Amino acid sequence: MKPYQKERTDLLINTNYGIPKEEISEEEAKRRNLKLFKGRWVTREEWIVLKAEQRAYSGIRTVAVLTVLGVLISSILLFIYPQRYGLNGDIGAAILFTIFLWLTALPLAYGLWTFKRWARWYGNIVAILSLPAFLYTIIALYNLNNAIARQIFSKPKKDA
Repeated sequence: MKPYQKERTDLLINTNYGIPKEEISEEEAKRRNLKLFKGRWVTREEWIVLKAEQRAYSGIRTVAVLTVLGVLISSILLFIYPQRYGLNGDIGAAILFTIFLWLTALPLAYGLWTFKRWARWYGNIVAILSLPAFLYTIIALYNLNNAIARQIFSKPKKDA
């Protein structure tokens, strides 16, 4: 499995964890109480850690995708129903607001997708400002602030 962040070996999922499936038989793995995770045999404890880290990475990338989809849908709605957004048919204002939305969303989505340290705080700010889009706010705040997500966005430990 390709690591999410090669330099972050303090997270188990970014290491060469476990034993490749081909190296031991299924009977031997069962005898040693190993579980299969992404083509590698791991202990139950490693499996729990790996699943949690995988969920954290997937959650962060989900927020990145939701950010782009939210801005895309908002941009479309802005031109279909400009009066709903208080633009009263002013196409120039709609274009400027759409540009603003994209200039806000694209760096955030990129930062989250590539796990940049600044993206977590930027994402939290955007999530709080997006409170009217309640579901996005809940998903973003949870996925950017759980313990593993904080570790993903933190400085790597020097001893790892």
